[in-house]
Amino acid sequence: MAEVDTWFKRQYDMISCLNVLDRCDKPVSLLRQIKAALKPNAKAIIAIVLPFKPYVETGTKDNKPSEELPITGKYFEDQVTSVIEDVLEVEGFKVEAWTRLPYLCQGDLNQAYYWLHDAVFVVSLNKSLGQ
Repeated sequence: MAEVDTWFKRQYDMISCLNVLDRCDKPVSLLRQIKAALKPNAKAIIAIVLPFKPYVETGTKDNKPSEELPITGKYFEDQVTSVIEDVLEVEGFKVEAWTRLPYLCQGDLNQAYYWLHDAVFVVSLNKSLGQ
């Protein structure tokens, strides 16, 4: 395992980024670091909770990320399409496969846990873009 501040300075056969993009301040930068850290024939697994509601716990006054992912659509399927076309493909990834999975996360004072919907993507570098 690599250190949090230097992991992207190496190259990997596989990188997983599970349910982080909606909780980090700079999700676009993180995707670019993932892309740069993948070996030429490598894959990444990227999971994101949909509907997309970004919330950054620390570092911002309004809990909004400083970089926004341009995810649009009202329904799960619309947002999946937007993640693929407006985020992953734009950032140089090719979606090999995707699925919808249940995601159970820690609850709060009102509820012990929450059942959310995860879109999980297996991506590779889009070689047709000269990546």
